[in-house]
Amino acid sequence: MSTYLSESQVKTLLGKRDDNANKGDFGYIALVGGSRRYSGAIRLADMAAGAMRAGCGVCTVAAPDPICGVIASQVLESTIYPLSSDGDHLKFVEREFDELMLRYSVIAFGMGIGDSEDTKKALTYLLRNYDGILIIDADGLNALARIGKKTVKDHRCKVILTPHPKEFARVSKCEVDDVIKAPEESAKALANYIEGIVLLKGHTTTVTDGETTYLVNRGCVGMATAGSGDVLSGVLAALAACNKDNLLLATAGAAYINGLAGELAEKETGEISQIASDTVSKIPAAIKQIQEGEVKKKKNGHPMAVFLLIALLAFSGYVGVKYVIPLLAREASAESRVYEDYVVTMNAMKKDIYIDGVLVNNYQLSRPITDYNDRTYIPMTDELAGALGFSYSWNDETNVLTLTKKEASGEGAYIGISGWDLAPVTAMTVGGSKIVIDSGARKPETIKLEQDELISYANGLTVYIPLFRLIESESFDISASFDTTSGLVISTDKGKPAASYDLSNNLSYITGRAEYINQNRKELSFGEACLYEYYFRHAATLEGLDEDFLLALAKQESSFDINDISATGAVGIMQVMRSTARSNGLDPEKLSDVHTNIDFGSDYIANFIAIYKGNYVKALSAYNQGAGKVSSGEYSTSYANAVLKKQSDIKARMTSRNFSNEFNTVIECTK
Repeated sequence: MSTYLSESQVKTLLGKRDDNANKGDFGYIALVGGSRRYSGAIRLADMAAGAMRAGCGVCTVAAPDPICGVIASQVLESTIYPLSSDGDHLKFVEREFDELMLRYSVIAFGMGIGDSEDTKKALTYLLRNYDGILIIDADGLNALARIGKKTVKDHRCKVILTPHPKEFARVSKCEVDDVIKAPEESAKALANYIEGIVLLKGHTTTVTDGETTYLVNRGCVGMATAGSGDVLSGVLAALAACNKDNLLLATAGAAYINGLAGELAEKETGEISQIASDTVSKIPAAIKQIQEGEVKKKKNGHPMAVFLLIALLAFSGYVGVKYVIPLLAREASAESRVYEDYVVTMNAMKKDIYIDGVLVNNYQLSRPITDYNDRTYIPMTDELAGALGFSYSWNDETNVLTLTKKEASGEGAYIGISGWDLAPVTAMTVGGSKIVIDSGARKPETIKLEQDELISYANGLTVYIPLFRLIESESFDISASFDTTSGLVISTDKGKPAASYDLSNNLSYITGRAEYINQNRKELSFGEACLYEYYFRHAATLEGLDEDFLLALAKQESSFDINDISATGAVGIMQVMRSTARSNGLDPEKLSDVHTNIDFGSDYIANFIAIYKGNYVKALSAYNQGAGKVSSGEYSTSYANAVLKKQSDIKARMTSRNFSNEFNTVIECTK
């Protein structure tokens, strides 16, 4: 059942206060957000002012330490709680959040805090441990989309979500258009799933707990400005603190008060010049009108938050999420149906990649080249765009990707030793997209993309397009060739087609080592053995080690058996102790993954080599017998000698069988 919220209903939230009341009677709230890299400080101030004007007793702004000074100068009536920071964003510290949870009955989380791993950790911790009222907005909603449904379902606190349609779509795995078409059904489905309250901003704001639904029709076009949603969250926090037993009505009432205050502000400023602080300044007048029964009625369905959305959507993209809250088809009407393929998982390409003859290590890129739906996808990043001969810009309002042709760098692509970890990339398809290519010498070429062709990752910060679109474009001279063993070659030079590059040496290098792995672990297919070889070479590159040394170590430890568990409990190919993994921050269960096991073992031996200043015998002895034995001098060198002999034997084997012992990072064109 849904009804339009009335002035009289809001008035019940604003009863007369007792003459003997003190600030503690009206709630302690904390607003958690902000980061140095985002324009969050002043907006947090507006949020705090909104909360104070709406009647809370004590409002504290909890923000990363670097921006607390700016906030303090803007919120004289509120206290400041500095949070730990990495210099730009929040750094999650359990003790700090324990104190917040103990002191405050309402916490509003997320505005301007950034979409980082620490944001996700902080929100997860609040959901699992807080027993107060938790309002999740802005970047908090982005983090929620990434956390996964189990954590949300298991929340201890009373949860209120305040999304606009794009944020709603990220969290709920559905099309934005479907949310806009059926807001009530969509909001009810999500509220039922999370067992909480959803305030969905839209043409008419929808507030529901899944059973009862209020529709709010207050607001104005002047509120289409940054910070209006933050003021709403502040008002909501205040009303929630004073009306804990009637949270649904308090949530709807906050939307009503905020919208009415915006209307009053617009009468003075006009719709063009209105800013969020103007709305804050009119909250007292709005509350007074409600208390005195002087609010002028509007026709039901008048736009309220749609104006706010115009501003908010301009700053929003689609967040790539691996774990999402599913709105089941049976929970929503046909108009708000869920598209199961809307969120997609792309696999990072675990093959060698060459651009104009220069090796590109996928794990040393800011975003990896991926495989999805039997296609190769290229991320729009500065390093790859430069290597392929264009610059790019993405407009997530029009869903247009513009490529401007320029000279290819000819230097490959590289960002540093610690790039992507080759984990799958989970993102969202963007329908109605197109590519516009400006080559300078002709009319821009326009390529309309199919529904699932353009993919958006990480809040729209990176978009992916199929490689074949660049190959088929009339504006570029890009060609590509692929071999299942030696990998992908891309050429930007028409005179040097991709198929003309000589991969014979590297093919020999890979084949020789894959055959060695296969000989020792015969149940592996040749393709699987090639993947193992790639992982070992990947680890060797990152750690600055000889790949054959790592192969010898793995041969000595397990003969490349990922399922091998020793009598002492060492696990997998590199025989890593579970306690060692745990003490180094790795979940021991992940040791059963081939890539993780090889990476961890390689990093572990590399650390010992560094500790013992390049003495491989001592490093290997510490790896096998423990650093304590080496430090005391009571260790055997037989293990180390065996590994080093195997390394020598591998190289001799490659030579005797005419396999290359050198992997080339630059390949030549034979044409």
